[in-house]
Amino acid sequence: MARLRRTDAAVHRLTRMGTSPHVSTPHARAGWPGAATVLLLLLAILWRLPYALTRTYTEADELWYSLPTAERMARGEWLFYISGTDYGAPVQEFFSSLLIRLFGVNLATLRLPVVILSAFAVAVAYLNLRTVVRERIAFVLCLPLACGNSAILHYTAFAHPCYATTFLLAGVIQLLTFRVARNRTTANWLALALAMGTGFYVFKLSLLQSAGSLAWLWWRSESAAGLRERATGADGARRLRFAAGVLAAGAALLAPVAYHWLTRRQTFVAAPWEKIVVLTAFSLLLAGAAVFSRLLPRPTWREVWPVLTCALALVLIPLPAAVWHAHIEAPRHAAHGPGPYAEASYSLKHVQAWPHQVRLVIQGIIPALVIGRVDTLKGEPTETEPFDWRAGMSVALLAALAWFGGKRLRSSGWRVPLRAGDAVIVAPFLLTAAVMFPSWALHSEWCFRYLLPFLPGGLLLADRALENPIARSPRIALFVLAALLAQNAYDCYRHLN
Repeated sequence: MARLRRTDAAVHRLTRMGTSPHVSTPHARAGWPGAATVLLLLLAILWRLPYALTRTYTEADELWYSLPTAERMARGEWLFYISGTDYGAPVQEFFSSLLIRLFGVNLATLRLPVVILSAFAVAVAYLNLRTVVRERIAFVLCLPLACGNSAILHYTAFAHPCYATTFLLAGVIQLLTFRVARNRTTANWLALALAMGTGFYVFKLSLLQSAGSLAWLWWRSESAAGLRERATGADGARRLRFAAGVLAAGAALLAPVAYHWLTRRQTFVAAPWEKIVVLTAFSLLLAGAAVFSRLLPRPTWREVWPVLTCALALVLIPLPAAVWHAHIEAPRHAAHGPGPYAEASYSLKHVQAWPHQVRLVIQGIIPALVIGRVDTLKGEPTETEPFDWRAGMSVALLAALAWFGGKRLRSSGWRVPLRAGDAVIVAPFLLTAAVMFPSWALHSEWCFRYLLPFLPGGLLLADRALENPIARSPRIALFVLAALLAQNAYDCYRHLN
């Protein structure tokens, strides 16, 4: 066990000071962060202000949800969810209500808090990225976030509920995750639990960030080190393969019934054979979990209480708002106003429709994140719509990332980036994409917004995949970056009123 921990520590030092031209060193971190953080903060604010102050109220979210919430809070009402909804904390609207009391209702008082929160989110993203790459590379990766296109600014300058706040909180959770990894004190764990619970209260999608952070922290724990040590022996490896096979069989049996339930939640009635399948699947899952648990060392209270604290925070922090809504806000709406906006439920899209989902991704979501052009986005493009140059750009970009990323994995493997902390930033981006893709209710070209809070992970993933070509041709990389920022500037200028 001690030898394995020493090996982990050596790998961690290698990733912090290693051979990659993108990896930071303690010496390089001495005086750079303050100036770079302030510069990104100011650049993000100045880039967003013209866009935020010139566009009229054209968005339903602003007129139906954010503005009424801010106005009600400015009148002294207590609101714990955004007005007209049963989810989402009114953080942005609270700051807007303070400005409305002083300066009245206008574009600036409604949107300025969104601009400030998203600018701080960019600065926090830089602080996170500089823990896994060099400061210069982290600064470059944050430039497309600070100087975003029209699609990025659409949700980080306009008063769309939750997105700017979630962007900031996801970065704070990452920042506290790295802090806990360096020093697992009680204060650091409590701060992380508070951030996770607050993030889940603000927007449930932040749960993916919390899950990725806890999984990464566990991977670096003594319990995970004990599991890896036991799995190196012949008996341990055999038990691990057996547990994985049993768990996979249970999941495969459960999947069809889960699919049926998710796609027919209102009318689902379990057939007798489905009940038998579910019981068999749960039996296999329990058996596999029991075998897997025998490979784990007995956890100590020092390892268990942080996880329990984070779980309690995820439950208890949103609970008062839920109770308030059920007993105060919902009856008020039923008596004096329309029913609340129905929160989208997760439902699987039929497999035969997945090619259409691919079309949505390559023609809408990826182009929105890369080049913007928010006026070209559609809700549900028809399956007969021809592919255009945006789809070609998406396919070329994905092919390049897959090719160079695959070569890098074959040469260096995945363990070093995982230990260094890449997974904390990258995993939520990939998890969100994986959750979105098969869902019918949550997927359209406009659903690029669900990836925005985790967009630093997408940029880091692209940097890791293209690291060797960038190192060989830095001037070409700088030219591409300059062209991208110029395109973003033109794209935003086109949408100014």
